[in-house]
Amino acid sequence: MAQPRPPCRAAAIGPAYLALRAAASAGGDLLTASARAAVLDSLDAWDGTHPPLGGDPVGPHLAGLAVSERPAARLALLTALAPYRLTEADVSAWRAVRPAADGGAEERGEGREVADEELT
Repeated sequence: MAQPRPPCRAAAIGPAYLALRAAASAGGDLLTASARAAVLDSLDAWDGTHPPLGGDPVGPHLAGLAVSERPAARLALLTALAPYRLTEADVSAWRAVRPAADGGAEERGEGREVADEELT
């Protein structure tokens, strides 16, 4: 007698992948052209290894950017190279300079919770 087949995981993985892809694609709009170029150049040069735990793993890659562009580029690079190195200070620095798309709520600290439906 044939064993029953396990449930297809593709049905669960597909929507999750699409949501992640959409979020990643939308995130590029949060970078200026020069910050995006710096992030892409850094990623192109990356050898795939983990950055050393000491020091700042992304600071040298951001030196040519305006101070106001660095927090967003830092988040992007840390997320790609060493997400375990992201800190609340990194997020706070980005929020402090991020232009609010909804009339300033981010700048006033009035962010909103996102429903699960909005992620798919």
